[in-house]
Amino acid sequence: MDFQNEGKTNDYRVNFHNGGEIISIEVTCCGGHIGEIHFKDGEHKKCSVCGTLHTLKLQHNHFHIRQSKPQILETETL
Repeated sequence: MDFQNEGKTNDYRVNFHNGGEIISIEVTCCGGHIGEIHFKDGEHKKCSVCGTLHTLKLQHNHFHIRQSKPQILETETL
């Protein structure tokens, strides 16, 4: 088996049917598999380690996978 995401902190793997239709996207964050999101607009997974939210945004003929990292409050840095 080819472990292409080995050593990667963040990674996405797109799963699709034989006909090419996308089924889902598997999300890796902080070096570990955090779950799978269905190929629907607004689907998301949150990393329990760093709090990053991975969100799927579908548009007319393409899609984005966006990472929203939590904001650090000044009091947390002290």
